[in-house]
Amino acid sequence: MGKNSNTRSNSRRGNHDNQQAKRQRQDDEQVSEIYDSITSIDNSESMDKLIDKLLNNSLFCKSIHAKLDIPNTVKDATKPLLEQLSHLTRRVDDLEQYSRRTCLKVAGIPEQSGENTDDLLINLFKDKLNIPLSYQDISRSHRVDSFRRSSNRPRDIIIRFNSYRTRAQVYDARFQLKPSHHNTDTPRIFINEALTAQRARVFAKARGLVRDRVAHKAFTKDGSIIVRDLSDKNHKLTTIEQLDALFPLNSDEAPRSFAPAGAPGSTSNSSPGLQSPISYSTPRSINPLTLSVTRGTDGTPVAAAVK
Repeated sequence: MGKNSNTRSNSRRGNHDNQQAKRQRQDDEQVSEIYDSITSIDNSESMDKLIDKLLNNSLFCKSIHAKLDIPNTVKDATKPLLEQLSHLTRRVDDLEQYSRRTCLKVAGIPEQSGENTDDLLINLFKDKLNIPLSYQDISRSHRVDSFRRSSNRPRDIIIRFNSYRTRAQVYDARFQLKPSHHNTDTPRIFINEALTAQRARVFAKARGLVRDRVAHKAFTKDGSIIVRDLSDKNHKLTTIEQLDALFPLNSDEAPRSFAPAGAPGSTSNSSPGLQSPISYSTPRSINPLTLSVTRGTDGTPVAAAVK
């Protein structure tokens, strides 16, 4: 009885294999016929019509995408170009920022009809900062157009000094521009570095982290953004990517490690105490920082802690 059962099972398996082999031969023959028909076309117009019809066939297009692996092929082909573009973008930003090394922006000076911005700045530096300057110290100054002209705030004044030393002297004395407690109607005046558009966005985001109590302090120095974390360590950066690496919005991300400026692997030439982000995969002996962010019901950070 068992022998007959095995015989029937083997017979069915053999019939199934024979049917598969037959279908395979039929498919091969059909493919050969189609190939021969296509290769026999010697008219470009007819070939174009055939290609148009094939491209309108979803199964054909899906098969072509799978065979050619188009997404990964395009990604691999464009990766070197994107890396080169990113490098060139950083270099252009570095050069643009360097061209502004003798410039400052002054915000809050009321606009006047027929004003001379050189006079306004010379008087400001003399009266508020106790720094006597002359026209020979200023290369040029003018108001900067604002995208928010509906605001009642006066436009900023950008000034280019004839020497970096004079510029540094004025910038270092900016903290003397304290708000007046006697006259609340007097507008607050600020002196800032003239950052590129990219670095201005980085600085704005860094100040947002300070407002959200994710960082202690954010300021600029010679065109670089300095962010002081909750453990009172300064980090020098110039890009959004560096800032996001320092302060990931997702508290579940792996902790980041940082090396002091001047240490092996550090790309910063800044003074001691400034730190620059290094590659996550680079092993360092420095203990990593873990950032824990507590958010409210609307997703806004309300508290943070660094361990």
